[in-house]
This record gives sequence, C-alpha cells and structure tokens, in this order.
Amino acid sequence: MSRVTVPNPLVDRHADQRSTIDSIAFRKARLADVAWIAAWDRAEWAHPWSQSSWVDEMERHHVVVASDGSDHPVGVIDMEVVFDTAELLRVIVDPCHRGTGVGRALVRHGLDWAVAQGAREVFLEVSDRNRVARRLYDSVGFTRVGVRRDYYGPGDDASIMVFSPPQTTTPSTRSCDV
Repeated sequence: MSRVTVPNPLVDRHADQRSTIDSIAFRKARLADVAWIAAWDRAEWAHPWSQSSWVDEMERHHVVVASDGSDHPVGVIDMEVVFDTAELLRVIVDPCHRGTGVGRALVRHGLDWAVAQGAREVFLEVSDRNRVARRLYDSVGFTRVGVRRDYYGPGDDASIMVFSPPQTTTPSTRSCDV
C-alpha cells in the first residue's frame, strides 16, 4: 500500500459538506470491493459495468482503490497497459470526497503506474460535457488529440486525450577517441 498527502479542499460554498482527507492510501482492488465499486459505477455512468465486468477488470487490469486513513474507500481507478500504450478506463470518486484531491491523486497514481510499466503514452476518453474531469486531465498534462462524435449518446461527444510522460535519456556510454 502506498500513501500520498493530499492538499486540503479549496474553500467554497460547499466546503463544509466535504470531508477533508489528509492522506490517501492506495491498494489493489479486492473481490470484496466489487459490490460498492459497481454501485458507484451505476450512480456515476449512464452505461455502467456489471459486477462480473468489474471482476474481469480486476483480473486483467490495474484496478486500485484509494482510501482515507481508516481504510474507508474514497475512489477507484482502472487502467491497462498493452505494450507501450496505457489507457485510463475509469476513475470514480465518492461524491462526498469530490473536490478534495482524490481524483487528482488517483490519476497521478495511475500515470506513475503506467510509466513504471513502460507506457510511453496514456490515452483516455472523456465526455465533452464533463468539464470537471476535462480540467483535471488538462491540469495533469493530458492534451486533446481527437473527438468521437456521439460516443456517449446523441450530442455527447468524447474527447480523446493523451498524456506523454517526459522520456528520460541516459548518457551515452560510447567513448570516442579524438
């Protein structure tokens, strides 16, 4: 399990309704998590995945739960890597913890994981109507590279976004005789 410190939420008219999280722990999703993950998915998405689909995701992909200090789940991310390309498939944050940095922490965790797996690019699709998610992805370095018209239904286009991590270079080990 890894832990990251998350900044306090921004102060606005809803701040008193949010839970402040001082740190977030990450762990692999377990079968015991399927019911609440599927319930959050149903509440969040027009076309949610079934519990059996989530079980498949956990077996094949990197599905990680973010929790507060008491192991209370506050979010989940689902990612996969194929060769040198990763895809961010789902990010779901508990509505009580939106605006507290949980989504950003999940995305950063996912990007770090993808890069560690050798990904040179990370793709995602996000509804053009989801301005909050678009701002989050923009802020962590994703750029819009395309659009899928009516992807989420009539009039609900998906932006295709990509994150390209900085490529590290290693000094040449060749020696040159001059």
